[in-house]
Amino acid sequence: MSDKIKLGIAGTGLISNIFARFALQDGQYDIKSVLATQPVKATAFIDGIKAQPLPIDPRTEESLEQADQPAADLDDFWPSLHTKLEAFLASDIDTVYLGTPNSLHFKQAKAALLSQKNVIVEKPAVTEPDQFEELLEIAQSNQVHIIEAFRHIWDPNFRLIQNELEEFDALSGVSLAFRQYSSRYDDLKKGIIANVFKRELAGGALGDIGVYLISSLVALFGEPKTVKLYPRYLITGVDGNGIAILSYPGFDAVCQFSKNQASHQVCEFYDNSGNILSTDNIATLAWVKLNDKIISQGNPMRVDLSQEIHAFPQLFAGADNLAWTIDEINQISRLTHKTIGRLWESTKTNEPA
Repeated sequence: MSDKIKLGIAGTGLISNIFARFALQDGQYDIKSVLATQPVKATAFIDGIKAQPLPIDPRTEESLEQADQPAADLDDFWPSLHTKLEAFLASDIDTVYLGTPNSLHFKQAKAALLSQKNVIVEKPAVTEPDQFEELLEIAQSNQVHIIEAFRHIWDPNFRLIQNELEEFDALSGVSLAFRQYSSRYDDLKKGIIANVFKRELAGGALGDIGVYLISSLVALFGEPKTVKLYPRYLITGVDGNGIAILSYPGFDAVCQFSKNQASHQVCEFYDNSGNILSTDNIATLAWVKLNDKIISQGNPMRVDLSQEIHAFPQLFAGADNLAWTIDEINQISRLTHKTIGRLWESTKTNEPA
């Protein structure tokens, strides 16, 4: 179909693999090009999708069978392969997905926007708050769009949490936790350093998973009044875990995040009447509970990109009848990156750990 998004995928890691499969499943995208650091990686990426086109579970990398959605028809799936950004952007694409290391997002997004491509970029979109403002200005002047892939806020259970909080008595506190022990931390202990733990690639726990917590608070409550970050650093110089405190009028939100710890701790919102609204994890939203009663069961998939992937083409076309508008998403991005910048700035006054 000529009206499909002509998508270029930059990066061949796990998240790009997941995104590509969901995009093909959605039916609004044609993957036309792939950008990789080496030709063999691009070839393996395409061969892997052709062999296993259904969305995959990142824990096992096995297909997730979806009874209501057959596997995409990949008989004509032959994207062009590139190792140079310039050639990739010159290929037959109108939209770029960036699943590359964090430190590359700004440069690659800027080049894509200047080439008049729409951009979908994985979080965190940038490493400095001012960079996102620059990208928005470039997008506007080139009549294209950039959007950050905040998959969790598209989940219906996130909207349910928003609605339930509106019915709360005055909010008195929030506790969010996302501790995800990484197998790559085992590698780090053996001297093998993955991208997520490399300082030069803007790795670390706050940028990798803490961003889910910060963006959730911003989406729900806006910009905090004051912030404080207490990071714990790994031998590579990046934060392996940490605690962030965001203060709002009337309540504090405590965020705990980690790449080198595991936890069964849930996320909770408290009001002044003793009510507790909770979810398993603000990033996965498998269930929502009000006090002791489960009020919603979510998608059992740990990483479900279907909602956001289905929305992106409509947002690029100017839709204003979805859960979020593109301007609202961009405002969440602005405040998320501003808040993360403020959090790092706050560490300059921390006592030595």
